[in-house]
Amino acid sequence: MVLSIPGALACSLFLTSVQARTVSFTSYFADDACSGTPQFIYEEDVESCQFSDCTTLSVDEDANSTRVGCYGNDRAETAALFADADAPYVLLEQYTPANTCDTFSNGQAFYADGLCRALPNTSTYGSALASVNRDLSVKLQLFSDTACTKMESNYSVASGDVEWTCFVGYTSDYGLVFYTSASETFSSTSGNGSTTGSDFTIVNVGGSNSSSGSEAATSAPVTTSDDGSSSSVGAGVIAGIVVGCIVVLALIVGIIWWRKRRKHSSEGAERGNKDAYGEVLLGQDSQGRTVSSQPGASSDFNTEGLWTDEAIIAARIP
Repeated sequence: MVLSIPGALACSLFLTSVQARTVSFTSYFADDACSGTPQFIYEEDVESCQFSDCTTLSVDEDANSTRVGCYGNDRAETAALFADADAPYVLLEQYTPANTCDTFSNGQAFYADGLCRALPNTSTYGSALASVNRDLSVKLQLFSDTACTKMESNYSVASGDVEWTCFVGYTSDYGLVFYTSASETFSSTSGNGSTTGSDFTIVNVGGSNSSSGSEAATSAPVTTSDDGSSSSVGAGVIAGIVVGCIVVLALIVGIIWWRKRRKHSSEGAERGNKDAYGEVLLGQDSQGRTVSSQPGASSDFNTEGLWTDEAIIAARIP
């Protein structure tokens, strides 16, 4: 078969365009035979890619294995690999420039079983914990150590922001895109890499403006500081604290009021007892002692009746 010069040139250009850009997949497995569900996949856009057979390595002192594959689309192939194992995943894509997300640079795919997974040295993190909800919203936590104790980043992304939202502002080098798909199906997009900047809604983290008018305040993932504490406290937590403070204050005021009332009641009862006792004494004195009503009387006591006493009369009569 002889090709004409124009045909050979066209064929050469076609092969060059296919081989020029591709995505290198370095997959890591929990066993030493590259079987089962990939625990982690590092994906990178490269000019040329070389396949490699399964080789063994150690991840966090455990026996693992790895192999390299070459594909034309990161999303489609990631979905296919995890669909073969019927396993959920979270794909974190990084795009450049960081503010427009024009070109796919690299990606990291995490096995989203909700368990702590130690990561190989190809990742900038030591371990990860990923999960996917029924509505395909995702959660991804990244740690600096291999035991998921020292958190560096915590992303919680709504299903509406998965796939077509690029978050800018987390790093100065990349815009971040989160992707997942149902385990039994997977979708593909045309072209090398995955998408271009024109496909995305650009959301500035912490800002209120985006290229499509969506609110960044409600779309941006939640991040945490290095110690794992949340950068913002939920309104529900604040409301709970306020209500708790009000309840405690009300209890304190109630106790003070009750103690004062009890003290006043005790003082009133004691005063009443003293008054009653005084009245009794006065009554007894009025019965034993009477002031003379005779004018000019020299004695304060009433002597009437003393001179009629039989004993006194007998003493006075000789």
